[in-house]
Amino acid sequence: MAENTSALEGALSQAAEASRSEERIYAASQWQLMWWRLRRHKLAMIAGITLIAFYCVALGADFLSTSDPTQPEAQRGLLSPQRIYLFDGWMPSPHVLAVSGKRDPITFQRVYEVDPDTKIPLRLFARGFEYKFLGLITTDRHLIGVDAPYKAEDTIFILGTDLQGRDLFSRLLSATRISMTIGLVSVAITLFLGVLLGGISGYYG
Repeated sequence: MAENTSALEGALSQAAEASRSEERIYAASQWQLMWWRLRRHKLAMIAGITLIAFYCVALGADFLSTSDPTQPEAQRGLLSPQRIYLFDGWMPSPHVLAVSGKRDPITFQRVYEVDPDTKIPLRLFARGFEYKFLGLITTDRHLIGVDAPYKAEDTIFILGTDLQGRDLFSRLLSATRISMTIGLVSVAITLFLGVLLGGISGYYG
């Protein structure tokens, strides 16, 4: 008898929970239903977070850049990617090593040498080239930079430089902004045309 009572109570509890769940679904808005469905799809959540991260990078491309992506400098053309050191011995001290270039007298190619004795400390929110944050606020603060007398555009080359001496890391961030903007604009145009043509088709049958 006790077992039957316990089973009956369990069934009633499950039925009540199912009823509350159905009521919650019926009372939810379309946006809530879409969000609940999206949350169950792990891959879609990862893709959404990645997309948001890319748009954040696109918005803050200048802030994240270490050099002006459009500024050429022939004296540092085709520089190899530069290593960032996080420790100086056992002490946390992010820095890069100074790089100097010279012309090879035989091949006439520019050769770069790393100076292990000259360590250039990296700083957060350091000053650099001037830009307009979000196209509105004029500032020269950057996420990573160096202190005077050094200049970030002459000392930090995370991904190296191109043939004209432009910093590839900064250009990659700038290209991310362009690519993401093109995608957003194309989606907006497609949505506008779809709504317009769909509305016309629905109105005129």
